Amino acid sequence: MYYGLALLLRPVPGGSINEDLADALTGKVAGVVPTSLLILLAAVVIVWIPFKRSPVGRAAYATGSSESAAFLSGMPILRAKFASYTLAGLLAAIAASF
Repeated sequence: MYYGLALLLRPVPGGSINEDLADALTGKVAGVVPTSLLILLAAVVIVWIPFKRSPVGRAAYATGSSESAAFLSGMPILRAKFASYTLAGLLAAIAASF
């Protein structure tokens, strides 16, 4: 599945990215609002706000402040680390598409 997606984005290995995709990501909606701003707002609304308000998100925040204090408070540290790294990978993938 990933190989097919990679071929869709780059039909020739080492070649340029699909021009339609590049234009869609770097263009403007209605000639005013940049598409990248809309994607950023969508990522914040869909990913960041629910993560921040969830117990795992609060545990990630507590773990970043002091891992030992978060552990002693009963926070799910391993789950918070896993979710944080997964979220970082997702956001890095979105940034890499630009």
